[in-house]
Amino acid sequence: MTTINLSASEISGLACVKVNGRVVEFSPAISSVRKISAGHWEGETRNGYSFEIFGGRAAGGRSNDWWVDYSALRLPHPIRVKSAVEAVKIIENS
Repeated sequence: MTTINLSASEISGLACVKVNGRVVEFSPAISSVRKISAGHWEGETRNGYSFEIFGGRAAGGRSNDWWVDYSALRLPHPIRVKSAVEAVKIIENS
């Protein structure tokens, strides 16, 4: 089962986003993230934009069926991505 959380890096002590215990981004734009249900997370960025990440086997799909809905992109539908890591990177780099 996938996990997405905010924490401090054990090595540097810097704030980071972790997916499945691995650091994806240091000094993240994501300010909060919470698990809503199996395979579904919601959160907010420092700029006040909201996002949703959902998918994977826990949500009833395949392991590479992931979606990200990020209000800063102003799209009418979620974006399909191949992993939770890719979803976090879209949020961080937008």
